Amino acid sequence: RGTINKRAGYSQFGNTLADANPVMGIMRRINEATGATQLLVATTVHLYRYDPGTNTFINVVLPANFTGNITNFFNFTNWQASAGATSYLYMTNNQNNVITYDGTAAATLIPVLDGAGETITKALDVVVYKQRLLLVRPTLSIDGVQNQSIYWSAVSNPDQATGWRTDIAGRGGFLAAPTGDIIQ
Repeated sequence: RGTINKRAGYSQFGNTLADANPVMGIMRRINEATGATQLLVATTVHLYRYDPGTNTFINVVLPANFTGNITNFFNFTNWQASAGATSYLYMTNNQNNVITYDGTAAATLIPVLDGAGETITKALDVVVYKQRLLLVRPTLSIDGVQNQSIYWSAVSNPDQATGWRTDIAGRGGFLAAPTGDIIQ
């Protein structure tokens, strides 16, 4: 009829984080060139990388600490824009700037959208589709929250200075859904 399989149990990855803040995201960074992986944990304030050699979590220095609360969970995606490019983990909590992590250092991603200098300051989600990085329900520096919109980078070019420009053909773009509903 069927087989019964015993669950293998669990593995504990460290026993504490350096702060007492709640965990809001558990992410895996994949180096797409080598296949190597890293475990990352984000709290409401800090980002940690798991070190399997010492069985501890090491603080990753952020450009600025996270400022979310227990409602700001992290969404993330891994992407290597082209062969030979750096593999990044892109993460967002819809409270702070989108953060990139290259396996060593964290940096902010603040895409410039036009010649007037409007930028994307945060987003609800980050995904990759057809070699473009997409930011879902972004907040813009001038126009505020775009509840029905998705913005995308140029093909294989998420460069924050030029890859998102909506006023230059062949670069970034956006689409606003014809609805009053909010993207959740």
